[in-house]
Amino acid sequence: MFKDILVPVVQGDISDAALLTASKLAEANRGHVVALVGVSMITPNAGWDYYPEGVFTTLKESADAAISALTAKLEARLVGGTAPYEIRRCASPWLTATEMALVAARYSDLVVMERGERVDDAARQLFAGLLTGSGRPLLLVPEAAPVPDAFERILIAWKPTREATRAVHDAMPLLRAGRAIDMLMVDDDQARWPKDEAIGQALLRHLRRHEVAIRLQLHESGDRSSGQRILDYAAESSAQLIVAGGYSRSRAMEQVFGGVTRTLFEHARLPVLFSH
Repeated sequence: MFKDILVPVVQGDISDAALLTASKLAEANRGHVVALVGVSMITPNAGWDYYPEGVFTTLKESADAAISALTAKLEARLVGGTAPYEIRRCASPWLTATEMALVAARYSDLVVMERGERVDDAARQLFAGLLTGSGRPLLLVPEAAPVPDAFERILIAWKPTREATRAVHDAMPLLRAGRAIDMLMVDDDQARWPKDEAIGQALLRHLRRHEVAIRLQLHESGDRSSGQRILDYAAESSAQLIVAGGYSRSRAMEQVFGGVTRTLFEHARLPVLFSH
């Protein structure tokens, strides 16, 4: 069950969709939301060999003021809800945003992160760092995504990899509560479909022992990438959540050649639960 649900507020923005999603999950699981507030003061040294002592003091005071302002705004948004919560302040402004979030993520059951309409390098770094470094599942919530009371229609993007296996088991509390769950396997080579179906049926039997009602879907991507075909099927099936493994190949390969993780991160219009 998801008892400790972390929402990192470490890039200056308060994530309304992430906060609402985390609160609903906390209510459903009798858990609580941990909103982590932090401000990173990691900056270039502008060619200096050192900072004058007073600069450190000024930066620390600015960070403390920014954290206090963010904390007050978060308190105003969370206090009216029904989910238990706490606001945790990061006391180390000399860490990067990712380092701040990683420290707290390792003591959580789930990390909930919002993705804005415009994806910048800072968001990519935070996402990749949390997904590959925390050991925790990460629920990515697009800024404009609808936030249901419960994820009833779920799509598992399945291939027999360690990352996908981890994602399925990390998502088990959500899968057990789901009402319509599809497992999608995308393969361009129909000659491999009998083997794909045998692999898929093995997972179906396993999940049904966990009381997860699920059906297998085999599709070819055609002229679409595997990631885009997953998004297409999610739209066609009115899925409310995608479950997927993240970075089954190196981040460098994903950045250069693209991949399912990159496509889902940058283009999904619905929440995606990733595990690595």
